[in-house]
Amino acid sequence: MVERKLTLISLWVFLTADIASKMDSLSEEEAIKIGLQDLSKLLQVPIQTLQDNLIRAKRISWNKEQYTKGGYSTRKIGNPNLRKELGEPVDNKLFFAGEATAYWTDVQTVHGAIESGWRTVSKIMSAKL
Repeated sequence: MVERKLTLISLWVFLTADIASKMDSLSEEEAIKIGLQDLSKLLQVPIQTLQDNLIRAKRISWNKEQYTKGGYSTRKIGNPNLRKELGEPVDNKLFFAGEATAYWTDVQTVHGAIESGWRTVSKIMSAKL
C-alpha cells in the first residue's frame, strides 16, 4: 500500500474594475466555473482534474459587503506625504493605523494595515502618556 500525503492549497483571486463588476453580476456557481476554467488554462491541467480535487470554493463580493462597499484608499496626485501624515498621532493621545496610513511598504493592502498596526503600537508604547 502506498501512503499519500495530503496537500492542501489555498488559492485567492482578487479582481478589480470591469472584470470584478462582471463577476459580481454572475451567480457564485458561474463565477467559480469561470475561475476554474481560467486556472485550468493557466496551469495546463484538465478542468475535470481541478473539479475532482476541489474541496471548497467561495466567491465574496467586496462591493456588496455592508461596511466596505469595495472601497480602499488612494491618494491624490501631488501629495506624496499624505499617507505618512494620516498616520501621525494627534497630541500623543489619538493614534491611527490602517492601510491608508501605510506609506513605506504594502500600500493599499491587508499587509500594509497589519504593518501600520505594529508601527502604531510602537508609537503608543514609546509615547509619554
